[in-house]
Amino acid sequence: MSNDLIEQSVHGYRRGHEWLAGSFQLRGKDKEVVTSLSDLSGLPLRDEIPPYLTSYPLPNATHYAIARTWLDYEAPREGCVLTHTLFVPMWMWRQGISARAVFDLFIQPRRNNLSVYENPAALIDSSFLPNKESTLNPRAHRVQVFARKFFAEGRRPLVWLDSPNPDEMLIDLLEFVWPSLRADFSACTHALKMRFIQDNPFRIVFAPAAALSRFSDLEAGNIIRESPQAADDPRFEPLDDLIARSLALGRSAPEVEGFKESLPADPTALLKIAVLDGLKKQADKNPASSVAAMDVLAVLIPAESAGIERKREAAQYAIDRALKERPQSQLKLIGAILNRLSRPAFRRLKPMRANLLKLGSAVVAADPEIGLQILLRAKTRSTALVLIVATGLADCKFIITNLLNKLEQTAPDLIDEMLRYKPSLARRYSEEFSIAQNSREMSETALLWMKRALPSRRTSISNQLADSPILATDPRLFEAVIAVAGRSASEKAIRAVLSSGQLDHFQPEMWSALTAAAPHYSSVFLDYVSSAGFNNVKIAEIWARVVEPSVQTVELVLDLQTLPEDVRKEVVVLLLSRQDILEQMPYVRQCHVLKMIDILLNGSSVHRALWQQAVRVTLSYVESGIFGDGLPGNPVKWAAAEDLDRSTLSVLVHNILESVVRAIIRNLILEGTAHIWLEWRPVQHALRFSAPSDIAELWRNECLLSKYGPSQRDMGERVWMLLCLLGPTLVLRQDRALSSVIDAAFHDFRAHWSDSNTAKWLDLIKMSRAASYSGDLTLLDAQSVQVALSHPYMNLCALLEISFPAVYSATVSGRLTLIELFYFYVDWDKGKELRRSLIRAFVNSDWPPRAIALIADDAGILDKITSRLSRTGHTLYLTRVIGDLETCGTIRSGGLAKRMRRQERRAEDWD
Repeated sequence: MSNDLIEQSVHGYRRGHEWLAGSFQLRGKDKEVVTSLSDLSGLPLRDEIPPYLTSYPLPNATHYAIARTWLDYEAPREGCVLTHTLFVPMWMWRQGISARAVFDLFIQPRRNNLSVYENPAALIDSSFLPNKESTLNPRAHRVQVFARKFFAEGRRPLVWLDSPNPDEMLIDLLEFVWPSLRADFSACTHALKMRFIQDNPFRIVFAPAAALSRFSDLEAGNIIRESPQAADDPRFEPLDDLIARSLALGRSAPEVEGFKESLPADPTALLKIAVLDGLKKQADKNPASSVAAMDVLAVLIPAESAGIERKREAAQYAIDRALKERPQSQLKLIGAILNRLSRPAFRRLKPMRANLLKLGSAVVAADPEIGLQILLRAKTRSTALVLIVATGLADCKFIITNLLNKLEQTAPDLIDEMLRYKPSLARRYSEEFSIAQNSREMSETALLWMKRALPSRRTSISNQLADSPILATDPRLFEAVIAVAGRSASEKAIRAVLSSGQLDHFQPEMWSALTAAAPHYSSVFLDYVSSAGFNNVKIAEIWARVVEPSVQTVELVLDLQTLPEDVRKEVVVLLLSRQDILEQMPYVRQCHVLKMIDILLNGSSVHRALWQQAVRVTLSYVESGIFGDGLPGNPVKWAAAEDLDRSTLSVLVHNILESVVRAIIRNLILEGTAHIWLEWRPVQHALRFSAPSDIAELWRNECLLSKYGPSQRDMGERVWMLLCLLGPTLVLRQDRALSSVIDAAFHDFRAHWSDSNTAKWLDLIKMSRAASYSGDLTLLDAQSVQVALSHPYMNLCALLEISFPAVYSATVSGRLTLIELFYFYVDWDKGKELRRSLIRAFVNSDWPPRAIALIADDAGILDKITSRLSRTGHTLYLTRVIGDLETCGTIRSGGLAKRMRRQERRAEDWD
């Protein structure tokens, strides 16, 4: 569509009121609105209805519609109309296309000639149109009433009754209004009822007086009618004058012309322009008028990027006018101007705001009482004025401590407001700490400020207080600052406290606060110790908590000659309580490791819990071989270990046991020394009353097995020697502890078994019997019988000789408490299975044949064994047994041989 072509359409009656012809068709909401508004404006009051105009924007805002409606005398029914609608592109309409030129395009439709509307209408250049004088006489009473209701009060809708020439008035109005209002303007010159665009009433409708009852729902103030001449209202004289001058010029007056591109679609903007002009004239006498002019300007030009130069001029004029007043009035005006400059409309004048803040704060800095009095007397405090006063107090060269303390008592809310906009005021207050008489009161006041502040402002206040020496006087204030300040500010706060020169006078709460902050700001503490050294035991402790984990750190502490021993002990304890330090322990030299162990076990620390933890974790990380190679000759050296808690002592005992085992296996310790360590009370208590350590795992260590693999026999003998050392204690437990260890030792070293191992096993059985209540039967007896009968190829016959008789006796007598752990019998003869197992083992072994006879005789079953050997086909073995007994040469052996020969000839089925 070219710039000089206007789309058009005709609506009328066909099958109802609808579109009849046009250069384009509308859709959606636009179609509904145009179809509705092109119909008759209401029920006719008489037969004749004059042609009338309707103008309105389309809902999608792409076009502005201007229509003329005629009665359709050719329609098949009465009350029908034909409406010619022109659609002006909105961009063209806002640019100020002549409304009269558009109205001149109207052609009364004829039903027999609708084809002329199928093409766009060509717009006539307005320069060729004759000039017509405006029909709006600004001095006419009803025109003045309309202007005041529309442009001053902003009433909508307005109903103008019996206007003499409404079409011309509408054209003149459309030529007069500014672009945004023109694009939103809606009017009808012959409305028989109220007209709407999507539930929004038209701005103005012209109606006959006879239709007044159809507007009864409107207020009387929305209706313009003939009335007696009203008295002139001086308040509206600037508006009447502005309209008169604009109509006389045939365009907007210069005052309006400068604003028209930025004015909103609000008719009252015209009144504001008139008021603005009046305020400028009054500003010479009343400086507040220049500030009010800025308010009006912000309403007229709300966009921050529009009218920047005009806004700058208005602001500068207001500033210049304010500076001519006395200080108190000057400060009030500056605050009001700064408040306006902070609004969105003046946002682009940031440099001017900064300069104005300097001017205002300079007034307060010269006399702080002026600003405070203004704020205290004000019913509502201006944000800008609060900022000015706070900035002036912060820059003031006078002492303001007493002033702020008094203000805290009388108006704490004012203090909070000033800190909200000027957190540096807290810094200015704290800078007077050195001359204040009551530092405690100052720190408590600062704490109150922080507690009352919002979180974001609390952070700002903390950042300002960060490097103030007042922090060293109150740990609560220090903690509050550290909790919310930024990282850089928190580091400043810690440096300020450490360099305050009051370390020796700090309260415990201050040390607690510094200790809590140390992990997060370790570099600050490390730098301080690097420059000042360990000048305080608490500083040394904090350093130990945050120093970088390394072997060099540990060795430095141990070797530093200038470090007092009490400080060294605490530092070592704290270092060894750190996991990252302990991970470096395997790389620390042997001599340093032993020194640390001595420090830990020769005395506890003031940090008892950390000392316990340090011992426990150290023992778990340090290789147990360090004890194996370096155990002292007597455990008295570690007497303080008995003060350890149960779990830590358990770890220590485990390490000692592991060290003893390794030392025995490596042949690095004498049996007597090992006995001393195993008799140490904590070890004895652990072996006897605690859950037994997995001693078997101590000798199953892979490196040991690899190292001693070629000499398993020697290793086995040393393990059995260890069991004999542990035996006197383990037998007192009356549980399976000893039998479990024996079982593990047997299975680990049975491939390299020796007679000495069997002898040590026999010693353990004797120890167990000595410690039992019965004195003749223990769990070790049952275990040894089971193992010996299951391994006839091994030299375990001696175990049967000492244990079988007792086990058999307990079995047949019904004392199954211990024995049934290994056997379960269902036969009425409870000893039968033992007798069978005994024969089976001897027949398949290399044990001395006579031993079965000796064992059977001790158990009282010689006859049964003899009969069973004879009856079950083992006569040859029976002969060997008898022969072995006869060659033995002892009286008992000979007697047993004779008994067996007699029994051989009379075998029993129940043996």
